[in-house]
Amino acid sequence: MQIKELEITNLRSLSNTIISFKNNTNIIYGKNGTGKTTILEAIHLLSYGKSFRAQHHKHIITQNKKTMRVKGFFKDKAKTTKVQLHYHNKEKQIKV
Repeated sequence: MQIKELEITNLRSLSNTIISFKNNTNIIYGKNGTGKTTILEAIHLLSYGKSFRAQHHKHIITQNKKTMRVKGFFKDKAKTTKVQLHYHNKEKQIKV
C-alpha cells in the first residue's frame, strides 16, 4: 500500500497542509522547525493511531486549538482507501 496524499489540520506547527506524494522516492527537506518530523508523525498516527513523540494527544494539537485532524489516502493495486484520525477535546475517532 502506498500513500498518495496527506491532509494535516492543527498538528503541531502544521495547519491546513496538503502533501501529495509521487510513486517512487519522496524527499522531505527544510530548515529546523518547519514540520518535517510532523509529517512523519502524521503518517504514524494514521498507521498506529498514536504518536511516536507524545504520550497524550493534547501535546500534539496546535496551541490554542481544540481539534486536530489527519487524513491520508492510500492506494493499493485497484483501490484507494481513506484513513482519517480526528481528535476533538478528549475524544479520538479513527475512520477507514
